[in-house]
Amino acid sequence: CMNRGPARSIDVARQPDPHGGQMRFGFDKKWFFLPALAAAVLSIPSMEGAGSREDTVAEEAAVSADSLWAMVRFLSVDPATSALRTRFTFREEPLSLVADSLASRLERYTGGTAAFLQFDIEGGAYAPDSAFTASNIAVRLEGDGSVDGAFYVTAHYDAIATHDEGWMEHWTTHPAPGANDNGTGVAALLEIARVLSERVMPFDVVFVLFTAEELGLLGSEDYVERMTPAEKEEVLGLINLDMLGYVDGGSEPGVLVVSNLSSGWLADLAIESFDRIDPALRKVLLKPGLAIFDHTPFWSAGMSAISFSEPFSEDNRVLYPYYHSAADTIGHVDFGQVERITSAVADLVASLAEAPAEASLLSSDILFYWWGGITNRRIFETGDTLVVRVRPRNTGAADPPEGAVIDLTVRLENRNGSELLYTGAFPPPPAYREVSIDLPILLGERHAGENVIHAVIGASGMDDDPSDNEIRERFSVEGGSEILLDHHVQPNPIRSRFGDALFCVNLAAETDLKVEIFDLEGELLGRAFLGSRSGTPLQAGLNCFPFGDMLPGVGPLSSGVYLYRVVLYDGNNRERSFTGRFAVEK
Repeated sequence: CMNRGPARSIDVARQPDPHGGQMRFGFDKKWFFLPALAAAVLSIPSMEGAGSREDTVAEEAAVSADSLWAMVRFLSVDPATSALRTRFTFREEPLSLVADSLASRLERYTGGTAAFLQFDIEGGAYAPDSAFTASNIAVRLEGDGSVDGAFYVTAHYDAIATHDEGWMEHWTTHPAPGANDNGTGVAALLEIARVLSERVMPFDVVFVLFTAEELGLLGSEDYVERMTPAEKEEVLGLINLDMLGYVDGGSEPGVLVVSNLSSGWLADLAIESFDRIDPALRKVLLKPGLAIFDHTPFWSAGMSAISFSEPFSEDNRVLYPYYHSAADTIGHVDFGQVERITSAVADLVASLAEAPAEASLLSSDILFYWWGGITNRRIFETGDTLVVRVRPRNTGAADPPEGAVIDLTVRLENRNGSELLYTGAFPPPPAYREVSIDLPILLGERHAGENVIHAVIGASGMDDDPSDNEIRERFSVEGGSEILLDHHVQPNPIRSRFGDALFCVNLAAETDLKVEIFDLEGELLGRAFLGSRSGTPLQAGLNCFPFGDMLPGVGPLSSGVYLYRVVLYDGNNRERSFTGRFAVEK
């Protein structure tokens, strides 16, 4: 039996295709009922006779490439006719057959009961006088209760073919097989559910299949809008899977990890896990990420969520040439990449379940807030108020022992020395929770140039791996009476190749510089121009350049002492000179 949701209406505005394709259209939505699947599905194993979780899951707990292939084929090809399917949200009957099949399989793996969360959608530009039905599907794999909360694994199961000519006129008959987008994500979710069902999890895992993603994230939007405050608080983190199967020509298989700033801790753990299980898989982190996947409504509601996808172009556009077309078929899917991503995500969730209580500071656990909101900005001005948030956390699937304590010290370091911002002790948070310490800083002339927030924790009474106890985050401040705050060569002395050594300047504002290198006899060895006028922009803060790039015609240098001169050009084209020296030791 399936749980059915109550009805309501929501208005959704017209909005552009978030993936960079054609316009998507908004719709009105209400909750509705989906019929059950009457017959067994061909080409994938029968789902009849589902019993307990132990009785029905496959004996092999590893991800199966054959199962991934079979599921993507089922999702994209009608097994009864061998014709391409459509999974377009407004094609109610064929999509409902797929939905019931997916729900039955999730029930079989998890031992849970599938909840159909139904809503109506007004036809908009497709059918102005009609309303259509759709449904999200949610199934819970219950843990042993030792950790409060749940991790979510999600994917959308609808498809679209807006890039095909005549789609808007012929969508009632036109196929939308969606093998890669998002048959691969659905197949991966099902395999992860099967693998995890072999384990006893300390927390619940909620598997959600969203519909109407291709109409503007409508399914995930409604799911979040219906969540109570307690249900939102339950979410430890969300992992979304969308388009996993395309490898661009000439590229190595890879995975795109999409995160916002506050979810960076989960992206950190994901990349660490991926590096462990598949170090050769190319990882691309996009943070702050694009609001184009079903993680987006969870971000808006303040929950931690990340998405995995195939790598995009350098300007963050979809590379898959068959995207949103009837040509998105199984023959264009690289199942080697799909299997590797699926295995890595399954390992990630399993590793989250096995980790002991651990006090940690991850690389994303220093956040900056400016003008009341979180920011990726790293250049500020004197007079600004910057709030630094430091987030010590428990990265284990267990609550800390009674009496355990975390000690935290936060310092601000710059050219003027080290300033203590915070020192204190507090109890560690529960499993996969954090403590937030907010530290406001009124930026003045003493902060001009490069600054470093340096946070260190120690823990007593619980596991404390020193490798994740210390983090730094840099920012720069423009302003003050001086522009050039510091200049140096590093390392000094230079004992390796001269071209690999760095010339660094700490600036309080953008400017243009000339850098000259001399020997002790005063002979000019090389000259370089830095700044926007020479095509090498300088900005407030620390700017470092390898000598090999800055002075490609200089070197190798023999052992000895060398002089350099920095000429600063101010806004009135007046020059100020600064000198320094460095040594070369062979």
